[in-house]
Amino acid sequence: MHYSPDRFETLDEAHAIADALRALSPKLYETLNAARADLLDRYPSDLFWEIQNNMNMPRLVNQRCAKIWNDDEWGLYDKCGYLHLQENSSGLRAILRRVDPISSGLPKTNDTKASRAYYMQSTCKAAGTLKKINQDDFFSPEGKVVPDLSDTRLILAWQETKRSIAITAYRPLETVPYGYTGTDKKYDFSLELRDEPAMEISDFTPIEDTDDNLLPNLIFDDISENLPSEVRAEQ
Repeated sequence: MHYSPDRFETLDEAHAIADALRALSPKLYETLNAARADLLDRYPSDLFWEIQNNMNMPRLVNQRCAKIWNDDEWGLYDKCGYLHLQENSSGLRAILRRVDPISSGLPKTNDTKASRAYYMQSTCKAAGTLKKINQDDFFSPEGKVVPDLSDTRLILAWQETKRSIAITAYRPLETVPYGYTGTDKKYDFSLELRDEPAMEISDFTPIEDTDDNLLPNLIFDDISENLPSEVRAEQ
C-alpha cells in the first residue's frame, strides 16, 4: 500500500495491515472458493475412509490454492506447495490455515524457524515508529511511501460455514504451551475478511483476548515439544 508522507506520519502498523488485507480479501476468497470447488469435483473420495478424506481435504485445498494463485500485489514467497503469501510492496507475510471443525482451533504448526516466527512477534508498532521502504520501482507513485511490514506475519484462518466459507486474519504475539487455554493476551488483533471488492474498515483498534471474534482455544506451538527429553530436562 502506498501512502502520502503526511498520512504515513500518523499510520500505525495495525491500520497498515488492515489496509493490506482489504486489498487481499477479494482475491483470497476467489481463490479459496475455486480451489475448494476443484477438489470437491475431482477428489476420488471413494479411495479412502471418510475420516481420511476429512483430514486430506484441508491440505489439498491449501495446496490447490497455491497452485492457482495469481495476483499482482501478493505473491508466493516460497515453493513449499502451500499458500504462503507476501505483499510485494511492504513485505507483509501471511499463511493460510484451516480451522479445525471439531476443536475450533488451528492445527499445530511445524517446529521450524519459519513456523515459529508467526508466534514470536512484538506488539504492533505505534504511529510514527514504522520504517519506510526505499522505492526504487520506476512505476511507484511519485511522492508516495510504503511501510516496512517485513517483520509482520499473519495467519489467515478459514473455516466452512453452513452456506460458504469465512476467513479471519490473526496476528499472534507469542508462543505458549501446546493446547494452552489461559487468559493472557495472545494476539494483537483479529480481522474478519469479507468477500467483496471494497471492505470498509474504520476506527480499527487491536482487540483483546476476551473479545468474541477470537477463535476459542487457538492452538499455539510449544517450541520445546519436539526436543529430546534430556534437552527439555536441562531447560
